[in-house]
Amino acid sequence: MRKAMALLLVLLLLCACAGENREESLFIYYPAVDALGEGDDSLGREVWRQMPSEVNVETLAERMLTPPEDGDLYAIFPSGLQLRGWSVEQGVLTLNFSEPYSALSGIRLTLANCCAVLTFTQLPGVDRVSIKVEGQDLPEGSSGPFSPEDLLRTGETD
Repeated sequence: MRKAMALLLVLLLLCACAGENREESLFIYYPAVDALGEGDDSLGREVWRQMPSEVNVETLAERMLTPPEDGDLYAIFPSGLQLRGWSVEQGVLTLNFSEPYSALSGIRLTLANCCAVLTFTQLPGVDRVSIKVEGQDLPEGSSGPFSPEDLLRTGETD
């Protein structure tokens, strides 16, 4: 009986430690490079190394706008892009980016939006992400709000 209790206690401690480690690391999402070294329409992620002790929307945005360290991923966001402001209301994070975001269109806009949604919904209290440029909505249907589940539809075409 003691062995069973000790084993159970060890398993509980291991689970608790594993949970803590997951909460202490975040993933930054980027588009992936295909076998030919060109961008494709899939996403990859890398662990945020050297994460600050306090992560908030600004620090996460700064990291997301930094090119990836992994050579199998590439930066999708235009150079000079800045986060102008943000707000959270009822689980929806609204990001207000600077003008360079409006240069994104088609699949590049879709990939950028997906990277932002998957990256920012890791923050506590953020369930969906809406994106604006200089306070204005993006073209119809591309501003959100989007949740990770919206991005993971299978068998549908848009």
